[in-house]
Amino acid sequence: MNGTRLNTAIRGLDSAQLCELRNNAPKQQGIENDICDFLKTLATKKNLLLFRPYRLRFDFDIGNKQIQEAISDDFKYIMQYCHALLPLFDMYRAYIFDEYIVLMKEKDSRFTIVNTTKLNESPTYMKLRDYISVY
Repeated sequence: MNGTRLNTAIRGLDSAQLCELRNNAPKQQGIENDICDFLKTLATKKNLLLFRPYRLRFDFDIGNKQIQEAISDDFKYIMQYCHALLPLFDMYRAYIFDEYIVLMKEKDSRFTIVNTTKLNESPTYMKLRDYISVY
């Protein structure tokens, strides 16, 4: 089964290109269609759990700050897109690091950490853990 890594697929697209893709959604399966589906899902309130969170494995010394910056950089144009087209929606992103689920919220076009929870203390995330890819 093939899947699109959205953080990689959207990295080179600015907000104007994202709008154009959304307005001219391709009919055939592929990366552009996956991006369009992602953009449609962003317009769904409470959309965080519709996405698999990143599961990151690094040496602990790299830490949450660098991961937070990398995800913010990958999603900077998505944040611009959301500010322009979905100004009333909050944007959240999650990742798993060192057996914690880390929840971030977009503020001023950057993600900031709002909560961390041990995976073994969250029944929902324990169920999801088997579906998460390791990057």
